[in-house]
Amino acid sequence: MPQEPDQSPGADVSQQQELEGPATPPLPPPPPPPPPPPPEEPLGEVPENGDGVYTKCLMPKEDPDQESNHDEPIKFSRKQTVRIWSNNVWLPEILACTTSMLALAGIVAMLIKYNGRPTPQWPRVITLNAAVAVLSTLLKGSMIYVVSEGISQLKWHWFSRPRILSDLNIYDNASRGPWGSFCLLFRMHIDIITIVGAIVTVAAVAVTPMTQQILSYEQCTLNSTTNAPATMPRTLSFEKADLRPASPSLLAIMQAGMIIPDSRFLSTLPFDCPSGNCKFSAPEGYYQSLAMDSSCQDLTSRIVNVSQDDNPSQAIWRVNSTYTTASVDLHYRNMITSNAFMFNKSSDILPNHPDDYPIFEFLALMYRTDRNFPSNYPFTLNTVAYSCQFRPVLHTLNAQVLSNVLKETIISTQPIPWLTRVYPSRTGYPSTTGMSYVLHPARVLHDGIWRPCNLTDTSDAQHTLAIGSDGGLDYRPQDLRLKYADPGCVIRISSEMQRRLDPTTYLSGSVLKSADRGPSIVAASFDDLLAEDGQQEDDAHVTLRPMLADGHASLDTVNAFAERLTGAINSYIRTYTGGEGQWREPARGSALDTRTCAVVRWGWLGLPVGLVALTILFLGAMVWKSRGRRMGDGLGLWKSSPLGLLVCGTEGGAFGKYGGSQGAVEAEVMASKVRTRLVRREGDGDM
Repeated sequence: MPQEPDQSPGADVSQQQELEGPATPPLPPPPPPPPPPPPEEPLGEVPENGDGVYTKCLMPKEDPDQESNHDEPIKFSRKQTVRIWSNNVWLPEILACTTSMLALAGIVAMLIKYNGRPTPQWPRVITLNAAVAVLSTLLKGSMIYVVSEGISQLKWHWFSRPRILSDLNIYDNASRGPWGSFCLLFRMHIDIITIVGAIVTVAAVAVTPMTQQILSYEQCTLNSTTNAPATMPRTLSFEKADLRPASPSLLAIMQAGMIIPDSRFLSTLPFDCPSGNCKFSAPEGYYQSLAMDSSCQDLTSRIVNVSQDDNPSQAIWRVNSTYTTASVDLHYRNMITSNAFMFNKSSDILPNHPDDYPIFEFLALMYRTDRNFPSNYPFTLNTVAYSCQFRPVLHTLNAQVLSNVLKETIISTQPIPWLTRVYPSRTGYPSTTGMSYVLHPARVLHDGIWRPCNLTDTSDAQHTLAIGSDGGLDYRPQDLRLKYADPGCVIRISSEMQRRLDPTTYLSGSVLKSADRGPSIVAASFDDLLAEDGQQEDDAHVTLRPMLADGHASLDTVNAFAERLTGAINSYIRTYTGGEGQWREPARGSALDTRTCAVVRWGWLGLPVGLVALTILFLGAMVWKSRGRRMGDGLGLWKSSPLGLLVCGTEGGAFGKYGGSQGAVEAEVMASKVRTRLVRREGDGDM
């Protein structure tokens, strides 16, 4: 009888295993779940306040079997002790403030050194502006560090009393940069020290651009180190022996001077300037030279009618002067024919000091009209008179040559006195008179150096010029009290050269026609008028036209005429005198080179200087304000350290159970509704 298959479950499994192959080992059972963590125990819980908000500070539970060491004092290494001490006395901030002052001092010193001087020859990648930028960046960074640490510490001071909790975020932002400090300035009831720190932080943004405006670059002239020295002609004497051979006629030079402007004669001086730009200058003058000076006066108020006739056509005009020994008359009836201008070379028109006698002077009496010619009759004529005097002087000068154009500046003028000497003849009668101009200065100037002058009783290699007892040159008969002077210390014009310098000696016969020869000079301004009337006239000499000014003569035109004349004489004296002797040697100046120089604009340095000063005051106030906290009083000197928030908390647990969103804005909104102060945590906050 066949057997029935086994119907048990085990048989089914066995059969299935036989069909599927060897059996897979069973999976291990899952591990048991880990035990729940031990509950954290509160070290202290502050009762709820009115808003139902409290805070709770937690620490891991200590092993009860392990001995607590909270009461043992913490031991610090020497390095840590130094760090604690430096933090308490604000040493890092003091060093940073000192760094900012040194950077500012470096900028100022560098600017002083290179102001008005060529740019330094540093490596190509380093310029003066780059050096200023580096120092200004160091200055700015040092200031920001000091102010940032100070504002951070002020945060703890601020919350030593109940404050709006959101101020904590405002102070923190202010310590981080300009924007936070700018926002802090608009808060009400902020400490004045905090405001100063915020102002420094905001204004420091402009330090770098402003320091870049301090320097500008311009073309400047400096003493040349490659060119030969510059020279300028000068002389302290004018004697016949001083004239160079083949010198031109003095008359021709003076006639040209009446026409050519005075500045043109400066360019004819044979100065030597190798670079085209030279200087001869010193504070009290650089060199001295003999010169002719002029002064003119308006004598129109002294004109009188001496005709004793009320008829204007019979008027005879004359300058009324007590000191006039020779005068000229201007006849109205002759105005159209010959006498529109009269000239007199009298040398005593005006009173003179006995020692200040002019070499020459002239009086000009003329008609002037306010109408331009040609014009029709009738016209109005006014009579005017001017007098000019010419005296020798000693000029103390500075000079400058720019682009080969000479400009001289007169520093001072010293008159040369007139000296009259009487020489008795052999028979005792008549006596002869010698006249000259002699000056004995106490010192003379040459190349910017003053040299004293003195007289000796005997002659030597330096003192060779004999001086009489009256101060005149050389000796007189029976004069036994001679002194000897350095020729370079005696300013002199001989009597012979004095006569050459009197232009009326030449001009009276050829140009101006003296009164005793029947003057026939007609003002140039009347030429066209006379031609219209068909009258015969003598044309005014071309040398007089600048003074007559086409019938519009004035004191200005007469002064300009006199200055042109003296300019021509001075150019002649300095150009055509020469010979050996220091008094004839040209002045030696400095040739100049054109360079690019730095020019400091000091006003742009005002902001950095002001900010450094505010930073010093800010740091001083912080050190004073924090003096009690160095002894452990209050919250301590945490400055910008975030660890202070682990040690300090809100009083009464305020804001401790804030359960809102984790965003900063939401938390700040909630904090603005909480008023509290920061206090040290008890127990869990001691570190």
